[in-house]
Amino acid sequence: MRKIVIHTNFLNVVLALSMLLTSAVISAAETHDLRRDPQMLLQLQNHGNASKANLHATFGLAQNEDLLEIRSHLDANGTTHRRYQQTLGGVPVWAEQVIVSSNSNGEVVRLHVRLIEGLADEIFSVNPALNADEVLEKMKDQVKSDHPAAAKLNFKNQSSQLVI
Repeated sequence: MRKIVIHTNFLNVVLALSMLLTSAVISAAETHDLRRDPQMLLQLQNHGNASKANLHATFGLAQNEDLLEIRSHLDANGTTHRRYQQTLGGVPVWAEQVIVSSNSNGEVVRLHVRLIEGLADEIFSVNPALNADEVLEKMKDQVKSDHPAAAKLNFKNQSSQLVI
């Protein structure tokens, strides 16, 4: 007997992609690798600190975009590393977070990870066309259709989160 295992991470990815595809299509939004952009770091340094207003101005975020601080860590060298979740209309951008490192004077010394630019110009509504239960059911039906042996699967530990 073959055993079919479908991890919940796969379900979350399918759910995220399904909601993205049913609510809007991103065509011109671009990934910006902050580690490889010395100008972005210089702009933040010229602003003097990594306040929320300076981050918004430097990264060119639209009014309905935000960076929500999700974690902060002070290392042994006195550098504070703040991790931010990028959001659009309060909805998290899947797998995209920004880390801003500041010295003990509050001056930005390093940027990490990536930012998606242009989301607000491409996604006009963050309201999904399907609710979470509908998306999960469609995903299960698709898995069972693609894999006949999966017809008797019992899905457990299901979860969903609206993401862009």
